[in-house]
Amino acid sequence: MTDFDHKLLQCPITREELLFVDKDEIINFVKDQEKANTIREGFINTSGTYFYPIIDEIILLLPSYALFIGQGQDIRKGMAFDKERVFKYYNQIDYEVKNGRKLYNDSPKWVDYRDVTNSYIRNSFTKAKKHLSPSGKYLLDIASGPIGFEEYLD
Repeated sequence: MTDFDHKLLQCPITREELLFVDKDEIINFVKDQEKANTIREGFINTSGTYFYPIIDEIILLLPSYALFIGQGQDIRKGMAFDKERVFKYYNQIDYEVKNGRKLYNDSPKWVDYRDVTNSYIRNSFTKAKKHLSPSGKYLLDIASGPIGFEEYLD
């Protein structure tokens, strides 16, 4: 997981540098034994106040997922109303696999999956790829959900 330059990352709460923490070090920071046993790696900010777990190779950098491990006051602020609504919405729905695609259970509200539309859908999703640079070292995925369409990967 750490085979990238994590110096690009910063704590979204304090804006401090993040330091990698492996399984052996987690127990020094995460005092909740149950949580410490389930987390394999993560990042801690330089002041040692927030820990960001890595789950299934995904760094959870949303402030709401950070574990407050510091002394004193947790300075996180609540989410703005609109962000909280979207956050709650996507955390309450699940996805299912259809024809090898991971689809959010709400996607039929937004996409017509009938056979007659397959060609149109494929062309539409393929067009999104033209906006992604074909080169570069990193691609930042900002809460887009699972990659459900092979057209995004082709």
